[in-house]
Amino acid sequence: MRQSEELNSVEEKPMWAMSESKAPQIKYDVFVSFRGEDTRRGFLSHLIDAFQSRKIKAFVDDKNLKKGEEIWPSLVAAIQGSSISLIIFSQNYASSRWCLEELQTVLECKEKYGRTVIPVFYNIEPTDVRHQSSECYEKAFAEHEEKYGTKVQLWRGALKKIADISGIDSSKFLGDADFVKEIVNLVLKKLVKHPVNSKRLVGIDHKIATITSWIRKGPQHTHLIGIWGMGGIGKTTLAEEIFNKLQHEYEVAFELERLKDRALITTSEDNIVSMHDSLQEMAWEVVRQKSIEDPRSCSWLWDLDDINEALRKEKVNEVVRSIKIQLSTFEELKFMLCEIYKLSRLKFLEISMSYLKNPLTLAEGPQFSATELRYLSCDHFPLKSLPENFSAEKLVILKLKWGRMEKLWDGVKNLVNLKQVDLRGSKKLKWLPDLSKATNLEVLLLGDCHSLTKVDPSIFSLPKLEKLELEFCKSLSKLISDSPLCSLSYLNLGWCKKLREFSLISQNLKELKLQGTKIL
Repeated sequence: MRQSEELNSVEEKPMWAMSESKAPQIKYDVFVSFRGEDTRRGFLSHLIDAFQSRKIKAFVDDKNLKKGEEIWPSLVAAIQGSSISLIIFSQNYASSRWCLEELQTVLECKEKYGRTVIPVFYNIEPTDVRHQSSECYEKAFAEHEEKYGTKVQLWRGALKKIADISGIDSSKFLGDADFVKEIVNLVLKKLVKHPVNSKRLVGIDHKIATITSWIRKGPQHTHLIGIWGMGGIGKTTLAEEIFNKLQHEYEVAFELERLKDRALITTSEDNIVSMHDSLQEMAWEVVRQKSIEDPRSCSWLWDLDDINEALRKEKVNEVVRSIKIQLSTFEELKFMLCEIYKLSRLKFLEISMSYLKNPLTLAEGPQFSATELRYLSCDHFPLKSLPENFSAEKLVILKLKWGRMEKLWDGVKNLVNLKQVDLRGSKKLKWLPDLSKATNLEVLLLGDCHSLTKVDPSIFSLPKLEKLELEFCKSLSKLISDSPLCSLSYLNLGWCKKLREFSLISQNLKELKLQGTKIL
């Protein structure tokens, strides 16, 4: 199991002594004993992920460990401090002296403190483990007897006693996914969690039984049970007891603790809305459960294959409101853009992709149908410009960073709702269109637009523009306007190396950056 499995020269030392007074405090739900070379390549990582998703606190001694005896005290403490020990028997488990030492400690904890042990037989017959009859086990114990003598009999005895316990056999399952699921379910059933004060509450057992009956016998569409009462009477304790009692009966269980003083949904200074991780996971699962048989009929989709399949259906053109997707290949991008053009009621579009060496050119024909788009974001934007018929009337935020765009569009568009434009890193962008109708524009970011030679005069008439960034616009030579910018408070012209003429008026200007220019 250890990263250094075989120690050729180890001094005989006794097992670490158990506490004679009382059982050690529980720190982990489960201690996992395994042979790394047999399980680390997938099965173990899937098991760890499953434990984490079900909020099972596991001690998995797999990395960041020192070699040899010096790690042993921490392993003993972890075994003693775990409610359950999960022993993953595999072909080479017995060849590790450290796995056998762990096994003996696990057995002592079981006998002394009543700890639970779950044997798991991974790609090995249970009878081969119990009788140590497989070639691998016979060879391993023969080698151990030469090195460690009579101590091996203790290991043999511990292995037989643990292997005799009813466990889980991987040969009974079609694949690792079902196997892992069964292990997690059994661990949840074996876990018994009692809040410290629960035994002091008079009548709590009756309340638990009553509410449990409601949940189990009630209609399947029951969504919410409220526990109401004055402070200090044990509402939280009751809820925790019920959760611990029933969580193993469900595919997914979430416990949101002490949220009275926490915000489930927050907003940042950039007006980004975020939610608590557990709430987000719960929302995703609710959506999935509504469309188990056909994931593509979900109101939200995360899997790229499901998204592609759904977009091929004509009926979705009038339904899709929001798309946030990450693309990795040229083919995915080309398909996605062609399909997105058809979505007439799209309001939110965010595409993340890798940089493409060559610009993407779409065949003539498809027209951009969305007329209700509020948010458009695409890093490494691959087109030379937005579609000719691009509707920006309801657009609020436009982010097209680090792309191949040479221009936004031709002519003047109604941009009355536009508040933020971010075109940073658009190194081929040569000029901006007339933005005179963007009367609510507050932020305009044009940093690293190396080919930009001038800024359209319409920008200087925008009444609400607060932030203008032109940093590293290497081709910009002048910035002059007689019109006062009423709201401009931040202007960055740093490292515009060709800038020689500069004249702007703003009574509210608080920060001006001109370093790296010819002005200073």
